[in-house]
Amino acid sequence: MLESNKFLAVLLVGAMIVSVTGTVISMNRIGSITVTGFASEAQGDVMIEILSAVSITTIDNPEIDFGTCTPSTESLILINSEGGEQTSNCTGEGWPNPILVRNDGNVDAEVELLPSTVGQAQNETSDFLPSADLSSTIEYMTLSRGEGTEHFGGCYDGLVNDYTLLLNSTDYVPACANLTHTGGVGGNNSFAMHVQIGLPRSAEPGESSVTLTFQATGLDIE
Repeated sequence: MLESNKFLAVLLVGAMIVSVTGTVISMNRIGSITVTGFASEAQGDVMIEILSAVSITTIDNPEIDFGTCTPSTESLILINSEGGEQTSNCTGEGWPNPILVRNDGNVDAEVELLPSTVGQAQNETSDFLPSADLSSTIEYMTLSRGEGTEHFGGCYDGLVNDYTLLLNSTDYVPACANLTHTGGVGGNNSFAMHVQIGLPRSAEPGESSVTLTFQATGLDIE
């Protein structure tokens, strides 16, 4: 190993001698011309591309649980996730308790909703809150998460501000036309979805549920 290092040193010195000798010869030939150094520059580019990611989540609050509800003996009653007066017929707690939909992607998105079933008033073959008079209903409403502050909730257009009947389980319906992606968890990138159930007077005992599927489509993606 030591011998090898010495060999390299010799080669290096030899190269220096050749270089200097060449310069002297050149100066002798050129005569009075002054040798100067030349400035040079080079550029390097750094490039990065961010792909569009369309993504929404309900992880912040994915469920509405009304608990056990007692039908009225007189007529159909409306129970909702805002904690309306008739919701007191149910054992669920923590009202208001909406499903929260958050844009956790990096582009604004249009959000639509598809229910797995509807009430018997819209489809007699539905098994959601079956009753003799086939009168159960499911309605939905979307609101800004921060009430009283413009756009705080993140939905800049197309909120469904009043309870609206879900008519079928085959067609997506609007939820928010423009859900911004700005902000982190709890930031200005969410909307709240409330549900109102029509509970028939003659509702049969048993459990009923509906699954709500949210679909996001990115806006202004070329």
